[in-house]
Amino acid sequence: MAQWYEKKKLEQNFIQLDKPMQNGYNERLNRTYREDILDNYFFDSLEQLKVLSDKWAETYNSKHPDRSMKGLTPNQKH
Repeated sequence: MAQWYEKKKLEQNFIQLDKPMQNGYNERLNRTYREDILDNYFFDSLEQLKVLSDKWAETYNSKHPDRSMKGLTPNQKH
C-alpha cells in the first residue's frame, strides 16, 4: 500500500488509535453495513456474501438519503 501511495504521490494520513471519529464518514458506513448485513445473515460462502453486499450497496447508494448531503442519496449527489 505504501508503494502505491508513493507512486501516486499521495500522503498517507492515519487516524489515532481509539479516535474513530477522525474518520466519521467511514465509521458510519462500516456500522451501517455491519448492522444491515453482517449482523443479520449467516453465510454459506463468500459468493453469498458478495451477492448480498452488492444488493445492499445498490440500495444504499440509490435509496438511502443522507443528512450530510441535504437528504440526497449518494447517486443523486453525483
